[in-house]
Amino acid sequence: MRFAGTAHRYEIAQRATATRETVSSPLIRVLANQIRKLSRQFGDDEVDAEWATFLRRLRRTMRELVATPLSPATPALRLEETGDYLSELLRHLTPAYDPSTVAQASLCVTAIRDLSQSWENPFGDLVSEILSTASPTSSALLIKSPHLEEISRWLADLHPNAPTITEFEVPKLHGLDCLVVAGPSLWFPAHLLSAPRAETICFVHYDSVTDRPQPTHLLGGSHRPPGTSIRTAAIERTSTDDDLDAGFIASTVDWDALARLAASRPRSGGDEEAVPANLFLLAGGFAVYLEAGDGPRIDVVSELERGSKPRLRGEPTRTVEPGNYIVLRSEGGSGDYIPGIADALLGKSAKEHRELQRLWKSALRKAVAERSNARVERELKALGIRSPNLRYRMWSGSLRSERPEDFRILMDYIGLGDQKDRIWNAMGHLADAHLRAGQEVRKRLEEKLLSSDPDAIIRSGRLDVRLDGTDAGTLSVVRVERRAPDQTTLDEDQLRVMFKVEADLWQG
Repeated sequence: MRFAGTAHRYEIAQRATATRETVSSPLIRVLANQIRKLSRQFGDDEVDAEWATFLRRLRRTMRELVATPLSPATPALRLEETGDYLSELLRHLTPAYDPSTVAQASLCVTAIRDLSQSWENPFGDLVSEILSTASPTSSALLIKSPHLEEISRWLADLHPNAPTITEFEVPKLHGLDCLVVAGPSLWFPAHLLSAPRAETICFVHYDSVTDRPQPTHLLGGSHRPPGTSIRTAAIERTSTDDDLDAGFIASTVDWDALARLAASRPRSGGDEEAVPANLFLLAGGFAVYLEAGDGPRIDVVSELERGSKPRLRGEPTRTVEPGNYIVLRSEGGSGDYIPGIADALLGKSAKEHRELQRLWKSALRKAVAERSNARVERELKALGIRSPNLRYRMWSGSLRSERPEDFRILMDYIGLGDQKDRIWNAMGHLADAHLRAGQEVRKRLEEKLLSSDPDAIIRSGRLDVRLDGTDAGTLSVVRVERRAPDQTTLDEDQLRVMFKVEADLWQG
């Protein structure tokens, strides 16, 4: 960051104030109260799958209402559909569960149905009122809602010069007078307050949701006193035990349920190797598994900020983390698109090379199955291979070792010594074709990225690109949002394949 930019940031921090306004809605309060009562009936007990499904939809619904300054009856919120869905779930739960719990769940459904008929919008009215007091050309509304476009259209009618933004766009802001934040401060990143982009940051949310105090020392070295000032549109009510804690309805991920969803996806039935993998959640409600071991790489987009030229670089898949923009195939063929393009470059010889690749992979897997991974690694080291790295060698994407002598030792060990030179040369041709394919795809992708609006990519978290004249199909540059805490083992055909995540399992 340039010195002038840093100085300006500190100047804003010296003047910035963080405030909170709450708004009352009797219908929202009823729903919050009923959800709280239902959750109390379960207490700390483990909730079975049926009730977990019911509660997940309740929390998601309440979260969307609290994050969305629109009328509850707005079609995008789909409250009527939610009421029908929960009623059907409850019909199956009724015979087998405690009547008082079922009765309380019924009250939750009733509260949702009542909200689905309400066109009042006190949340949006307060947001609009605050924006009206600010300079129209230097204010913005920050939202964390899946209904971005609907909110943008609503705001454009009332305040054409005040944009809606997402948390990923905040770092690009400079010198706003007023930033209105729709939702509790707990839901937003710490840098919103620690590195403010606006002189006034105002959190707005329903008074039936309890926020948690956030640190308000704005930048390191700032001498502002601690404590958040509170201004309210009316007399502020005191929180009660019936309020919902913002953390209770915060964005959550049911990692176990996501893993079960992935396990239920169809397999190709081929000779795939089971490899360690990490699960990632992606922008737009998608997920993907990527290799967790050493060796495999993936294209990552860098320099996506305003004014910079986006570039692609290859990074190990095990180093991918939230905030990265990665390249995946979203339509056409398997997850890894490079082999198909490489085969097209090789022409008729590709078939023979791939058969030799499958031959030595199969022989290696057979040796490991018969003798164990540890024994094979130990024996290969004794023969002179410095780092056998069998998991990577068995992965279908690996072609040959860096050192020719290591590869020839391996071929002798798995019984293919009489073909080792032929196989080494074939793998060399494949490696060269993979390199050329990767370079071609990166070049074409970078051309598309340079002609695209980086702000739009950051806003949506995704850019779909059709590379005509290649076998890559449709590729997507997509933002990584979260990473599962634990690794799993997965068949290779399940890797790098984007799949849709049910909204109740992850609210984004």
